[in-house]
Amino acid sequence: MYLDGLDEVPSQELQKRVLEIVREAAQQMPNLQVVVTGRDYVAGPWLNWLVRVRIAEFTDGQVREFASKWLSGDDLAIAEFFSQIEHLPNLKPLLGVPLLATLILSVYVKTRQLPDSKDKLYELFVNLLCGGWDDAKAVQRHGRYGPEIKKQVLTTLASSLHQAKKRNCSSKDVERAVGTIAPLLKEQWPDLLNDLLVDGLLVSAGRSYAFAHLSFQEYLAAKQLLATRPHDAALRLHWYFQGDDWWKEVLSFYIGLLQNPDDAEQWILQAERDVTVKKIGSFDLEHRAKFLQQRLLATFGAYKLHGRIR
Repeated sequence: MYLDGLDEVPSQELQKRVLEIVREAAQQMPNLQVVVTGRDYVAGPWLNWLVRVRIAEFTDGQVREFASKWLSGDDLAIAEFFSQIEHLPNLKPLLGVPLLATLILSVYVKTRQLPDSKDKLYELFVNLLCGGWDDAKAVQRHGRYGPEIKKQVLTTLASSLHQAKKRNCSSKDVERAVGTIAPLLKEQWPDLLNDLLVDGLLVSAGRSYAFAHLSFQEYLAAKQLLATRPHDAALRLHWYFQGDDWWKEVLSFYIGLLQNPDDAEQWILQAERDVTVKKIGSFDLEHRAKFLQQRLLATFGAYKLHGRIR
């Protein structure tokens, strides 16, 4: 039995229930082998009956081998790729993560250029999938909808899904997102949905739809959060500081999208003080605040923190 993405189940109670059912099945069927995947922060005594294996990041040698295969063993292309990486200190550590290494190399293969941060990597990848690759290759797919409309629909959809703590959406959700962004196109939502599926950011999951990877949903939800009232972002930061990890990566992307590091740091520290005073912070509050501060430093390399990372 293979359960991929326990972290994509937003409620810890539901996570526990799923694992209880799986454990009961494993007890009744001694030959049943169970594999469950999830991000590191999914933890608890209710998982202790499973052996926990952490997949290590790529080593330098594995990164080079991975890049070589992507670049078909072309020594000149490989040398140019790593030459660019050496001048991008914010991007280099991301190569250790297989998913991000895949995104980085797929972008490089198509454009021969690299962004200088994780947020810009996702922005570029979304732009490419929404039509940029076709433009670069002079491919005409005869799509009826431009990249901006598609990106706006996807951003609205990602925001509504994340707010509802959902991974999958229905065709009705897509229709609603299209109607929100472009009321005049609401009746054309099936054609627009088909265009999005061809692009690849949204994929079919049985009778429903989902983003190809949760991180795309998180990135676009952060983009939408940046465009809404500051109160919305502050509320989600308080939820995260109270122990809600569903918003962790969204907030990480959000900080990377901010323009002013001073304002971002004060925003983090003020929220930490608020939940501390109200005694509603998670037991690992300091660790959570430190994670966001480190994300801030990764985005603004020369910035000096005013608050202490404890």
